[in-house]
Amino acid sequence: MNEDMNAKEFSKPLLFGTSNLGKLSEVRIFAGGLGFSVIGLDAPQITGTGSVPEVAEVASTYAGNAVIKALAYAKYFGRPCLADDTGIEIAMLSDLPGVHTARWGLSRVIDEVGIFRTVATRFVCAMAYAEPSGRTVVTHGTLEGELRDMVLPADGVKPLPFGEFFFPKGSPYPLAYLVGNGYEGSHRFRALASLVRVLS
Repeated sequence: MNEDMNAKEFSKPLLFGTSNLGKLSEVRIFAGGLGFSVIGLDAPQITGTGSVPEVAEVASTYAGNAVIKALAYAKYFGRPCLADDTGIEIAMLSDLPGVHTARWGLSRVIDEVGIFRTVATRFVCAMAYAEPSGRTVVTHGTLEGELRDMVLPADGVKPLPFGEFFFPKGSPYPLAYLVGNGYEGSHRFRALASLVRVLS
């Protein structure tokens, strides 16, 4: 970590507000490479006033949704918190589904663009940092590429496996494979790295 890093923000593990264990694992790896650590909502060292609240993502922007989550958890747990909102923007659909990616799901994307099509797409991530006092900071990261050969998983276990079909520009491998092998060029890594620089 940068020697000038603000010790207040990074003196102890930062909470990452998500119930998605895959996303938590990814951010944990990225944070380690940037010199700090993160913990999940179920970490034994954090306590709230009851069951962890459900936070509705009702904003019209990635940044708005990320801030809603980060601030809600920061106030609930009484400690700084990170949260993100991520989506895909497909050029032929005028950058839809965007913030509605989770609501659309893979099935509707396939319906809109066609099975086995190759379409120019970008991944977008907003990463928010919030303190119980209400202070918030948001940064963004994007990754250009294309979606290819999309098919619905036979078991239906993964509702949003876009990373398995998204190939960053110039890469012969899908994003999911790259991230699993230490790739530090993802939209989420870029947003997190930018946030660390802002908070330095």
